[in-house]
Amino acid sequence: MNGSDSRKQRARPGPNADDKGGISMEHRPGFTGWIARAAARHPWRTLGLWVVLVVAAFGASGTMNVSSNTETAGTEATTASDLIKERLREHTPPEEFIVVESASSTSDDAAFSGFVDSLVSDLRALEEVDSVVSYRDGAEGLVSEDGHVALITATLTGAEEDAADTAGPLVGVVKEADGTEGFRVTTVGFGSVEGEISRLLEETLAQGELIGVAVALVILLVVFGAAVAAGLPIILALVSIFVAVGATALVSNAMGMSEFVVFIITMIGLAVGIDYSLFIVQRFREERARGREKIEAITTAGSTASRTVFFSGMAVRSPLRGC
Repeated sequence: MNGSDSRKQRARPGPNADDKGGISMEHRPGFTGWIARAAARHPWRTLGLWVVLVVAAFGASGTMNVSSNTETAGTEATTASDLIKERLREHTPPEEFIVVESASSTSDDAAFSGFVDSLVSDLRALEEVDSVVSYRDGAEGLVSEDGHVALITATLTGAEEDAADTAGPLVGVVKEADGTEGFRVTTVGFGSVEGEISRLLEETLAQGELIGVAVALVILLVVFGAAVAAGLPIILALVSIFVAVGATALVSNAMGMSEFVVFIITMIGLAVGIDYSLFIVQRFREERARGREKIEAITTAGSTASRTVFFSGMAVRSPLRGC
């Protein structure tokens, strides 16, 4: 063999080299590539570990300790709110304002006053209600000029941050009285408003996520053309949500958290989880299309796409930590 042939042979890429003549990612996979390769070589162990993690997260989620308060302990917003409460206003018990309306009778009629007395009696019978005042108690300014609308004020027990739960029985009495004998009964207050917002958020989240998952699955089927590849990003996103909720539940017992944190985890987990998983799966498919073996393709995807996802997640986590 002459010198020229020898140099060509030494310059020819080997089976472990990439298309640019460099060394394959299998020789320097990095942290994320090493994890991806280990998971690929031991799939059943990896699957078992994830099953244990999901079960543990499910059990931990039962210890979730959140409140209807929108503030999160340790943030600047919470500090500002505490200073406002301390220096600019006194701590007052939560109140509910019940409005009684009638198109046919006025506050001077026996039917109107009898309905108000009955409603006040039902409200005062609740353990969560500390006091109730109506125009029938001699209070002024609780009846409209035409007499068709009367206001009932109810003071709840407990603190303002627990008002959403405390106001529940009162809201139930108001809903039961609404429409009775032609009277329209409504209530407004911190507790009832927070409770209604939470209910609407839960309904919207449930419907929105179902629609979002269905639409995402259709789009992924069109992109990948395979059910397994299309379903993998959604499964990984759902698993990440379960694990994140379990971890958050443990943290919620050490610091105060709002119940809205669960909604944020679900929205971000589903959107970002599908996006990042799609990124990694697509990179794996590209490596396979280039002729790499399965383990090598997984390692390369882990060394590149997974590493990008890892650092991107860490970068997003930093500014969100104080939210």
